[in-house]
Amino acid sequence: MNTQRAITKPDSASHHAPQHTRIFNAIEMLMVAGALVGGSSWPIAQAMAAVETCGRPAVSGVAGAAVTLWENCDNGSWNISITGGRSTAAIEYVGSIKGSQPADMVVGSSIESNDVLDASDPSGIAFRLFAAGVGIDSVAFAFPSGTPVCLNLTAPIDTVLVGPNRTPVKTPFDLRTMGPCGHAYLDDAETTDSVTTVSDTTLADRPFPRITTGPLKKIDTPERFSKYSMIAVKPSRFDWLKQVQEINPETMGLRIFAPFGYQGFNDTNPCTLASGMPFGETGDATTGCSVYAGHWLYSPGSILATAITASTTSLRVTDASRFIADRYIVIYDGAPGAFVNAEHAKVTAVNTATNTLTLTSRGLKSTARFHPAGAIVATHVIGNGDTSEPELWVYNLSTTCPRDANGRQFNEVMASWISENYSRDPSGRLTSAKLEGILYDSDFHFIDDAGNDKSADVNNDLVLDNGVSPTGDNYWGNGLSAFYDMVRERLPNAVIVGGVIEARGYTTNNGTQLEGWPQRNITPSATPDYREINGRMTAYSVQMRHGQVGPRYCEGINKMPTKLYPSAADPNPPNNTGFRFGFGLMLLDDGYYGQQNWHVIDPWWDEYAVDVVRGSPTFGHAIASTPENESLIRSHSGWMGFPLGPRYRVYDPVAFAPERSLLTNGTFDVDLSGWTGSNVTVTIDTEADNRQDGSGALRISQHLSYAPTYARAFVRGPNVSLISGRQYTLAFSVRSSAIRTIQVAVGDQTEVLTIPDIWSRQVFTFTAERTGQHPLRLNVGRENTDLLVDSMYLLEGNADVFRRDFDNAVVVVNATPSVRTVDLGGTFMHIQGTGQDPINNGADVTQVTLDPYDSTVLIRP
Repeated sequence: MNTQRAITKPDSASHHAPQHTRIFNAIEMLMVAGALVGGSSWPIAQAMAAVETCGRPAVSGVAGAAVTLWENCDNGSWNISITGGRSTAAIEYVGSIKGSQPADMVVGSSIESNDVLDASDPSGIAFRLFAAGVGIDSVAFAFPSGTPVCLNLTAPIDTVLVGPNRTPVKTPFDLRTMGPCGHAYLDDAETTDSVTTVSDTTLADRPFPRITTGPLKKIDTPERFSKYSMIAVKPSRFDWLKQVQEINPETMGLRIFAPFGYQGFNDTNPCTLASGMPFGETGDATTGCSVYAGHWLYSPGSILATAITASTTSLRVTDASRFIADRYIVIYDGAPGAFVNAEHAKVTAVNTATNTLTLTSRGLKSTARFHPAGAIVATHVIGNGDTSEPELWVYNLSTTCPRDANGRQFNEVMASWISENYSRDPSGRLTSAKLEGILYDSDFHFIDDAGNDKSADVNNDLVLDNGVSPTGDNYWGNGLSAFYDMVRERLPNAVIVGGVIEARGYTTNNGTQLEGWPQRNITPSATPDYREINGRMTAYSVQMRHGQVGPRYCEGINKMPTKLYPSAADPNPPNNTGFRFGFGLMLLDDGYYGQQNWHVIDPWWDEYAVDVVRGSPTFGHAIASTPENESLIRSHSGWMGFPLGPRYRVYDPVAFAPERSLLTNGTFDVDLSGWTGSNVTVTIDTEADNRQDGSGALRISQHLSYAPTYARAFVRGPNVSLISGRQYTLAFSVRSSAIRTIQVAVGDQTEVLTIPDIWSRQVFTFTAERTGQHPLRLNVGRENTDLLVDSMYLLEGNADVFRRDFDNAVVVVNATPSVRTVDLGGTFMHIQGTGQDPINNGADVTQVTLDPYDSTVLIRP
């Protein structure tokens, strides 16, 4: 044996190669690769027999020319061999092995000088191997477990003998399924690992499912909550958390902190250390319990028309239309932004005809004063409660926030405060509970994303700016990022988690909370709106895969009512799909899942803890959440084990073939026919690093004139023909010069997608509302970066059916508005439930039928 070329690569982050024998039925595995029973199908070109892949076949150079393939049962690597079959002339075998992730290992055996084994492409192996007589050439290779890997032979044959039984399978085929290879443009599972700094925590070592309480609203006995992996609490519950951790030291804790709005307005003692900073009085500097008036956020204000005394309760201003009854205002002397002699008061009535405000509560946590004509009057922006909570004032976190008497902007003050107090209870005592770090609340990167019509004037010049300058400088987002930086500098080993889907902090934070996951309407509703599923998945993916601080942590907090746990707002939904869908989607990446416990103290599901101990008399049984079972639950809470690889889509590769695309000129390999830019320039870029596939990509410039909204800078493509009521999938590759969001629009349908700063595959699915010719647009306003786009296809059908395999389980998710049936490629077992859900009936299945926006978790037998 003469090894002429050996290429090895670092091991993947996923080390969980299956140890069991893998046997695939060809027809079943065609379904895994994409066929949906009762849906579209395509010609079956594979053999009908079962395909056993695990185990070395008999390979002989004298038995006839052939190509054999087998999987190493111990480590999941693959071996392919070609034989000469006693031929007198060398037989030339040409083919490729292409994965969606870089290969971990490529080692050639008996590779001679005239052979070619090319692994220069990180995710692909090309070979041209010659064999004659009794010669045998071999290649051992491995990809990260679960990676879609396509094997293709282009000469001289198209059939490979697979496994110990030498089962013939025609190429190209996917090594995971022995079925047809999928299409690269639909392979959007993120596998990037860009972590440069690692926090000291065991977050990444936890098996699945990973369960959190989210921000805890109600508590019960410490024993009852000792089964959770992560609990997020306010300081008033630190002592209770310590009791939980005494029962289960593996339970982790996060300190909830509100950087956005003052949430302590109902506290009996306003100077207590609650979820946010204290506020007891107004002063020249924010320190102790005093807050400088310039450190609050206001809407564009008006000018005091006539002087007032300290007891005046009727004010004349130059424009009363800028004020709202039952909201709080600030009154101060000097120029806009000066905040001299500032006081706070409440408006009880607004008369726009006379430009008069009627006040009460003069001098709220401040001193009522004389103010001359020309003084400034402005309304406090309120946070994310509602108008019944006008005291929930928003802090000014922007880069244009005024500096207090100590020379500090508010983000500096808050960063120092949280670093000094995040582990202190309300009395200021250091807690002995173990805190992993901080969970923020409502840290929106754009202030106008924060709801309740914030109408912010962050630089206090009396002009509406919503936190962004006329040239695109995001005063608000940049100030928030500076706050993140300062907290990370002060707490280098803490886990720091954002509080909303729209949070950023990719260079400083470990991730974010996906509140209201996964529906569009964040408040509980029995009729969820799932039109932004693709956008929410991209936000989840970028947070989990493109941050620089690890281990990454995202938690999806589901607020959906279910049949089992109906909420007060929407009682008695007909089923539990609101839970199953959100839970299944969260399992498609490595995040933590939780149910909001507003109405139910301990919403615990069958899927959270299952006995999968081989030989156990209760194998496959869910463990009910009862006081006597808490210890048993803890011992089975990570029952799914670890992922065997990334998620992948289940679809018909024929229906989604590139030649069926409804979009002309989506590859940008020749010209820009059909594509134009508005407020941006568009060109073809042929540089190797600037294209994903083919010979060219579409380059989109930065705005010619800053566009404050998505639609004021866009690229328009060719019109596409859509039919009302039919489902479609738009797939494309894109890269931005900085992580950002863009809006994709096809006809009436839009989606906001989060785009990383490296090449990524993006998928947007929708149902057409009108028949006709519709424009395709990429709306790229609001954030100003360079963009590259490639390999864009629009296909009829919905490719949002997903699967992910774990050591002991498999999750299948139907994120489409249609019933879908998916063949599993083998026999799996439903969980034997506790009576919560009829889907958990303990039955063995080889296929599952899922309602729209539903999922199921099955046991690997």
